[in-house]
Amino acid sequence: MAAAQSSRQKMFGYKRAASAVFWLDRPLSPATLTQKVPGLGPASMRIIGEFLATGTSATVERAVAAVSTPSARADIDRRRTL
Repeated sequence: MAAAQSSRQKMFGYKRAASAVFWLDRPLSPATLTQKVPGLGPASMRIIGEFLATGTSATVERAVAAVSTPSARADIDRRRTL
């Protein structure tokens, strides 16, 4: 999601959220989403909730589809394969 952002502020926010998820000492679950998770804001929590419920996120897919620069799109595709 960070790579699909047009502003650096939003990009860094999603990067911080990804780091917070990476360093969690417990797995994320639907029950976790009812609690405050340090480093995760409402937008990140919504995306995580979508992913946990369906295995994908419509919010992320819309953001990726809106990226029109070929080099940025290639970068997103490369990151998604990691």
